[in-house]
Amino acid sequence: MLYRVLTSLLLVGVLCNFSWADENVVVTASKIKTQIAQTPSYTQVLTQKQIENSGALFAQDALNGLPGISVSSNGPFGGQTSFYMRGLNSYYTKYLMDGVNIGDPSAPQSYFNMSSLLPYNLSRIEIVQGSQSGLYGADAIAGVVNFITKKGKGKPHATYTQMYGSFGTYAENLSYSGKVNNFSFYLDGTRFDTSGTSKTNSYNPQTQSYSYGGKQDGYHKTAFNSRLEYDLNDFKIGLLLNAQKSQNYMDQYSPTYNVPNNSSWVNTTYPGKSYREDSESYLTKVYAQKTFNNLTLKLDTYYFEHLRYYKDSYSYPYPAVIPAPQSDFYSNNYKGYRYGSDLQLEYVFSKNFKTLGGINYTVDRMSQDYPSYFSKNRDNVGAFIEFLPSIGNLNLQAAFREDHFQTFGDHGTYKLGASYLFEPTGTIFKANWSTGFEAPTLYELYASSVPAWFFSGGNRNLSPERSKSWDIGFMQNLFNNKVSFGTTYFRTTITNRIDYYTNPNTWVSTYENVPGNTVATGIESYVKFRPIKQIEFGINYTYTDSTDPTANMQAAHIPYSVTTGYINYSPIDKLTLHLDGRYIGTRYDDSSHTHQTGRYAVFDGNIAYNITKDLKASLAIYNIFNRFYQDIWGYTTLKRSAYATVSYTF
Repeated sequence: MLYRVLTSLLLVGVLCNFSWADENVVVTASKIKTQIAQTPSYTQVLTQKQIENSGALFAQDALNGLPGISVSSNGPFGGQTSFYMRGLNSYYTKYLMDGVNIGDPSAPQSYFNMSSLLPYNLSRIEIVQGSQSGLYGADAIAGVVNFITKKGKGKPHATYTQMYGSFGTYAENLSYSGKVNNFSFYLDGTRFDTSGTSKTNSYNPQTQSYSYGGKQDGYHKTAFNSRLEYDLNDFKIGLLLNAQKSQNYMDQYSPTYNVPNNSSWVNTTYPGKSYREDSESYLTKVYAQKTFNNLTLKLDTYYFEHLRYYKDSYSYPYPAVIPAPQSDFYSNNYKGYRYGSDLQLEYVFSKNFKTLGGINYTVDRMSQDYPSYFSKNRDNVGAFIEFLPSIGNLNLQAAFREDHFQTFGDHGTYKLGASYLFEPTGTIFKANWSTGFEAPTLYELYASSVPAWFFSGGNRNLSPERSKSWDIGFMQNLFNNKVSFGTTYFRTTITNRIDYYTNPNTWVSTYENVPGNTVATGIESYVKFRPIKQIEFGINYTYTDSTDPTANMQAAHIPYSVTTGYINYSPIDKLTLHLDGRYIGTRYDDSSHTHQTGRYAVFDGNIAYNITKDLKASLAIYNIFNRFYQDIWGYTTLKRSAYATVSYTF
């Protein structure tokens, strides 16, 4: 095992973004702009340039190599994607787009499936690790991910981007942006189409082994984004619009019911196109900001909806044979809605002491059409206050929040953090202690009973899950920023867990607060080198022990160890060569450790060339050595493939 780890460390460098030596400003670690070096929270930033250099097809591809994070999907091109931070499941992370919660209100666990998030309109991604419920309320036990969209700047200009790649994959993006006097604007539209690959693997019962499936599962997406802003320095007002619509073909193979093993979008027969997910999401945000000397007032109002339609053309699995061709119909439809307002006040007493407070009002609503109809909503009022004092080289953070949920009443959380610069060695020490909570979802509370499935429905008496987290670590910079390294130890304990519980006597199931604690501990270490201007590389190693209390073993889908990294080489100013890789250690598909899905290394690369100031070209290669591996047991991953992109600005 040690040999494999050392080999991985030699072969790959980490995509490490603890760039505290760079004067990066973030808005997610605190609710005001803060230097990464000064915030106690462990914050990672992916800039637009880093996303482009990685050759990422989707936003999740850029996140896949970050310290403390692992990503897995149920098949490429639209497969449901899970995001694990610090050894905890996806739904323990809060997902924001420009500060608005985009977790699906209609899902059994409210999280954001980032499988279809395209990177074209993103200016940066900020990831804050460790519980942030003291600032953001429910669902932020593991941390917060904030997708920040582009805004117009510079002389008005248009950019057209065309991508073509393996498996009949095309993408077209057209944007128009700029700034005229005090008015800035950004508009873009994207179309993504692929014939795809099989989302499930082929199983050989004789050898008891899996290989790539031979069919195609298509995926299609249309997206529109805009950001309009009028800025008079002391007064700002803006409008954000984001609309996405996707069509994701999935597998529904059943020899028993004569369902053919093909769900490709080019197969127009009813059985062939019988099972797919059509989804739509819309986000609108209006924001205003006014500054009065040392006081800044911010007001946001937003509306978000996420609609999922699962489409069939026959009543699977009940008929013994496929019926005669009939009109398509939708089943298992889920509709989630969220709207609300945020009011925030910031006051700067001095450069060494800032404070802010705010109040949030949010309404979540969901409806379901199948297997039985129900529609429910709830409101949440939250208030918080944050203090950010500095004493010399010591930066402190204290946040306190109180939430009132219509369904279970009041819940309070807090966060305490400190960051200290030890000047003789240039070492930064960071430590955090925080509490968090996970609110029961509308589905867990109100889902309709389905007697045929022995499901008694949701449980309206559920209480929120609770957590306590702490972390401590250091960051070191040497040789005028040419070398940086650091280590963090973290621990999170979750109590009052909500789980799907089946009564062993009646076989009837529902959701319950169950005994046993989820405990996730680990170490994140990184090293980054920039010996000369033209080359940069790094190494990261993360170890995570995440105990599932039911089986008292490592939790499903959480690897014990991950080694990831990158190398960037620019022999000339116009050319950038990028190589990244990851080694996933021991990982199991379930808490009983039935299936092993880890112990593999994958390498990706990207070549980017600026032909002229306005014309750019790149070539991304995924899975360079064509390694067969599985993120989720039984589902495929992307085989070796290439994607060429040309972008022209005029």
